[in-house]
Amino acid sequence: MRKIVLGIALLGMLAGACGRVSESKKTEEEPFTELLGELEPGSLGDSVMVYIGNGEDDTVATYPILDDMFAVILKTDRMKAGSIMIKYDEGISSGFFIPEGGKIRIRMDREGRVRIDHESKKSSLTKEYVTLSEESDRLYYGLIRQRDSVAKAEGLTGERYDSLDASFEKVFNERTMEQSLEVLKKHPDDVLGVLAIKNMLSAGGASKAREMIGCLSEEARNHPSLPDSLKF
Repeated sequence: MRKIVLGIALLGMLAGACGRVSESKKTEEEPFTELLGELEPGSLGDSVMVYIGNGEDDTVATYPILDDMFAVILKTDRMKAGSIMIKYDEGISSGFFIPEGGKIRIRMDREGRVRIDHESKKSSLTKEYVTLSEESDRLYYGLIRQRDSVAKAEGLTGERYDSLDASFEKVFNERTMEQSLEVLKKHPDDVLGVLAIKNMLSAGGASKAREMIGCLSEEARNHPSLPDSLKF
């Protein structure tokens, strides 16, 4: 069973209507985003690599971790997504954010668990992005466990296993389509809406994605990561 586009899943009811830009999104954004990192003492953090991009204008940079802390200043851009990779004594840990302005706190414990929180925003794209990523993983791996349990109990192999796998992938794709429609309704003018359209494509819903792309704002509709076949 395939895992689809990073980080979009929202448990909710199917929504066919386009969303509208909320008043909160119309407010002027802060011009810079601060990533403020803090590692638990003893984790022996070495460096942090930060990626930010939209599929066309992408940047990757590495910053040192000094005294178990790091600070990175980025330009605010609600049409981009970001990821961090923290190199520490036991390996590498990662997390995701959106450079939406303000201070984003990044904390990592000795086991490498990373927690990302936008403390200064009540309605935070980063918080929702992290939540959606976690829910997507729970959905995917929950279905994987169910599939493997059924296959083991019934001794399925070969074509019978492939048929079972396809049935679980169908369930995953159907739920993903519902979830993506809900995300699109709430986020027509930022990168979450763009990712929702990409998830529709990954779930085999090209016709639905082509139908729903009109719900996006003009800027989001012309996002570089979306295929040209959807834009015209």
